Amino acid sequence: MTEEQIVKEEETAKQDADQETLTEPMDASCVAAETTEEQERKKAPAKRRSFRSVCIVAVAIVLVAALGVGLSLKLSAPEREEAETRSRVFLPGTVVDTAKAEYSYEEMKADLFALQEAYPNLIRVSSAGKTLDGREIYYADLGSPDAKKQIFISAGIHGREYLTPMLLMKMTEYYLTNYHVEDEQGVAYADLGGDVLIRVVPMVNPDGIMISQEGLNAIRSEALREKIEEVYRSDCSKYESYRQYEDREEYLKYWKANAAGVDLNRNFPIEYWEEMRTGIGQPSSQAYKGPAAASEPETRAIMALIEALSNPLCVVSIHSQGEILYWNCGQEGELLKENEALRDEMAELTGYRPQDTFSHPDATLDDWAALQQGIPSLNMETGKGSCPLPVSQFDTIWGQTKDLFVTLLRWAP
Repeated sequence: MTEEQIVKEEETAKQDADQETLTEPMDASCVAAETTEEQERKKAPAKRRSFRSVCIVAVAIVLVAALGVGLSLKLSAPEREEAETRSRVFLPGTVVDTAKAEYSYEEMKADLFALQEAYPNLIRVSSAGKTLDGREIYYADLGSPDAKKQIFISAGIHGREYLTPMLLMKMTEYYLTNYHVEDEQGVAYADLGGDVLIRVVPMVNPDGIMISQEGLNAIRSEALREKIEEVYRSDCSKYESYRQYEDREEYLKYWKANAAGVDLNRNFPIEYWEEMRTGIGQPSSQAYKGPAAASEPETRAIMALIEALSNPLCVVSIHSQGEILYWNCGQEGELLKENEALRDEMAELTGYRPQDTFSHPDATLDDWAALQQGIPSLNMETGKGSCPLPVSQFDTIWGQTKDLFVTLLRWAP
């Protein structure tokens, strides 16, 4: 029904009502005897006016919506995405499942590519090389490849610390999911990270992690399985602490090294690597520095990823456990000041205790990055208790560290 028809019906109804007023006697008895039908007829014009108002409002809404669509069509896809999400609340994301007790290499791989598919303009997944057992050492770049500054973050360098890859993957998803969301100061990740690339390596040591999670069956190479068997017998014969384990599978749950029995976080080429003593001189589940500095493919892959950066601002290694920040490995001058500033930011974020006492370099990733590359570096030890940490600790650790990316972006000199 058109608006003209509605108006015409209202006028006709009014004329009918006026005619009744002229022709019918208006004494008290007639008013009292007024029928329900007559009362409803008098209400009709008001109902029609209400209907007309609803029609007008509906037309207005359609016009505004059409105008909005027309305007949005003039925006590029990234502009539309930013406009649509800027005012939303922070969301945790739904890709990385943090409820699982063991976060595997295959899950990490699947999640990385799922995030790349969901956010193709914000993340690029690549491989830095392969492990001894043929697994890819995946990394992801977040932000523009032409960025003039870079931040490097890694996790999972020790096999039994497999809660840390899940943590870094969740941080990555959180960053991507909320890239355009503004905080209480009206600032979004997009505003902070425009000229900074974040490079993440969620699982530096996938072979070691799978050994800790699944035992010998996780290793595909027959030669490597035999090597690990040999390491097990050697450890148990030489060190009483290993004899506490009931069997090989129990022993392998606490494995830290790569598939060759080399502790990757003792394998980076610092100046005094040859003289460095770890107390273990042969392949072992932990602490063996290797036959030579940078002897392992995982070590070389991480070094290459950092050396390829044009202007790395910092290197952060995520470990477990102790809620401690290790950072002082003998830096001097301006590098020391920058590292102290990084330490302070990380301590404020996490509430973790900085280990300020000088610690003699022991060929860790952060030792090499700071002393050989001149990059402010830090080792963040998450959680409490013996590793592998139970997944029940994840929520606490997440609450302490989830804003790592934005903290580093705000700190970035």
